Amino acid sequence: MLHNFLIVLQQVIVLFILILIGYFFGKRRIFSAETIRGLDFLVLNLALPCTIVRGFQMEHTAEMMRNLLLCIGFAALLQALFLFAAMPFARKMPRDERAVYVLSSALTNCSFMGFPLQSAVLGPLGILYGSGYVFSMNLCTFTVGYYLFTGDRKSISPKQILTRPAIVGTVLGLALFVAGISLPSTVSTVVDHIANLSVPLPMFIIGYHLSHVELKTVLRKRLHWRFSLLRLVVFPVAAIVLLYALGLHGTVLLSLAVSASCPTATAVTIIASRFSDKGELSAELGAMQTLLSLLTLPIMLAFTSLFA
Repeated sequence: MLHNFLIVLQQVIVLFILILIGYFFGKRRIFSAETIRGLDFLVLNLALPCTIVRGFQMEHTAEMMRNLLLCIGFAALLQALFLFAAMPFARKMPRDERAVYVLSSALTNCSFMGFPLQSAVLGPLGILYGSGYVFSMNLCTFTVGYYLFTGDRKSISPKQILTRPAIVGTVLGLALFVAGISLPSTVSTVVDHIANLSVPLPMFIIGYHLSHVELKTVLRKRLHWRFSLLRLVVFPVAAIVLLYALGLHGTVLLSLAVSASCPTATAVTIIASRFSDKGELSAELGAMQTLLSLLTLPIMLAFTSLFA
């Protein structure tokens, strides 16, 4: 319990320092709205795909492949359940606001925050199995997420899905993993450098949006607390119990539990900024949940250990 708490504490402190940098740059007007749009594009179209490809760069066995497929399948199940469970709580909201609250409850920071935790707690296998969750979440983010904001069914057409950079990166990473192909040293180094941008840039984006809101007001919003409770407590507990009931245990269960227990995905703020004027609302939820996860994540991991 103490070990997991210290891991989470260190990771949350790092993320909040990065958020504070973005906040400072926003307050000093070093970052402008155009700067943030550029960072949004860079993260979604380059940094995130490289992060995914890097996650699959390891040797594998038949058991690892089986467990990875299990993670992908069960992660997809959890995404669907989270979305349907959150919808009734936001049904009377305007479309863009509903999209932010629903997605912030269903989608998690399973790559930027989940990977470091899985690596520290479970080692390389944790990251591999965590990549399965990221794969399913990316499909959800760049299909259902886009649709909830735009209302355009074309955003979930096969052509649109397969041309999303994050999906292309996932398919490429999986193909290399299955084939047992490692990237050439030079290419791998380039991919690593670009992938490393996936941690600071989203935090800068959140910090920028927070520089335009009153923080005291954020903590007084009951809706924020309601949907944060869903994301950080209700949904993780339900997911852990369900996965255990379906026969999962050990590293697979722990890895999925970490992914399902993380605060809301930074991708929600990015797509909210791109398709609506609700980027600040999403940033509020992201920062609030990241702070609250300092308490909830160790508890969720300890709870999972009772079953794993």
